[in-house]
Amino acid sequence: MIGNQNKVANLLSICGLFFIALGILSSFIFFGDEELASAIPGLQTAIGLSALASGLVSGILFFGFAEVIKLLQGIYDRSLAGTTLKNDSSFVTEDGLSVMEFNSTGIDPEDEHEIRIYFCERNQTVNSITPTSQTGVYTVEVGGEKKIVEAGGFTVKVLN
Repeated sequence: MIGNQNKVANLLSICGLFFIALGILSSFIFFGDEELASAIPGLQTAIGLSALASGLVSGILFFGFAEVIKLLQGIYDRSLAGTTLKNDSSFVTEDGLSVMEFNSTGIDPEDEHEIRIYFCERNQTVNSITPTSQTGVYTVEVGGEKKIVEAGGFTVKVLN
């Protein structure tokens, strides 16, 4: 297990291995128990299989929880690495584009990117983007015409 991963995820993976090993070991013990075999026919097999199944299911559940934590940690790590702050008060995005810092312009860099892509797909050039008093709503000047645009959802919407 890699040391830079989440410690809780690593611990859950170890617990998963432990429960699987315990289930396999206990099933061998029950399958080899002669007293149990002579007591009730079929009981030895049933108990052995149930011990094996419970160990496997418990271990797999622990592995599943560990994987969820690893995925969430990966998303968190990517969000930290996705935008890095430079000294000149601009962000550099993953694709290398420099975008003005959100606090200095009032424009969310993701919203600006979405708006520019939206109008670029329609062969229109964005001259300026100005935030309004509403969150995620901007006044966009395109080809000498001002449009009210809502961004930040799944799609960009032109409101007027």
